[in-house]
Amino acid sequence: MNTQQMITKGDADNLKKLFKTYSQLNDEEEVFSVSGKLIQKSSECSKEDLIEIFDKVYEIVNKSRKAFHYITELEQVEISKGRLKNTEYLKDYKKTISIKTTLTLKKFIKDLKKSVDLMQEDDKEKLIFLSLNLADYYRYLSEITLDSGIKTVHIKECQKTYETLFSTLEKLNVSKVNPTNITAYYHFAIFLYEVKEEKAEAIKTLKIKHQEIVDNLEYAYKYYIDSYELLEIVTESLTNWVVNLNSQNADKKDDDEDEEINNKHKDHDENKDNEEEG
Repeated sequence: MNTQQMITKGDADNLKKLFKTYSQLNDEEEVFSVSGKLIQKSSECSKEDLIEIFDKVYEIVNKSRKAFHYITELEQVEISKGRLKNTEYLKDYKKTISIKTTLTLKKFIKDLKKSVDLMQEDDKEKLIFLSLNLADYYRYLSEITLDSGIKTVHIKECQKTYETLFSTLEKLNVSKVNPTNITAYYHFAIFLYEVKEEKAEAIKTLKIKHQEIVDNLEYAYKYYIDSYELLEIVTESLTNWVVNLNSQNADKKDDDEDEEINNKHKDHDENKDNEEEG
């Protein structure tokens, strides 16, 4: 099928770029293989080496995520325009992305989990770094899994992994305003908001972390200068989420009121018909 006939020229051009981007992922699978082997020997790697590995892997995974989410947006556009046949083409492409990326991610997560399990607590920085990435990669896996049953399993595993990460942070006495601690709770809030779609719970989680930072600004400034930048990110996300949730609630209230009015009209019409019949 010609993409130019399916969607607008602008969308078609973007889609073609994604085709090219995703085709590159097939050639870069070796990165996951190499990274997996290195992660299994993470105790021998410096934290800098691990950061370099994860930067490369994230770059690849993010291409797939962007492609997946872009196709999802195009699907909604085609559905809204009543072009349902076009969505089948998009679904096939999205399915290809999902299957290939989930397989690769599962291999990577398996190696990463093994590395976290073997990491000693005395290597505090690397243990926390790997644990945070393990939780995040479970989140990415949950995002792009299409099968609802399998997605539920991944979501439960992701939730469990974040909770284990929080326990590790507490056990190792990591400050609540340490950038890693802030990042962990921020990413967990994103998981709640975007993957589980528990928006109110996500906002509640982020509000607690936001308040912890505000209450300890002086300490954060003295020991964790990066916390200020993270505070701005958390504040921006929190503001956007609250505005969006309030907007959704307002729309729902309007819909409920419209439904109530329609029901009253319906009841009135039915009563009037009954009176006329009587």
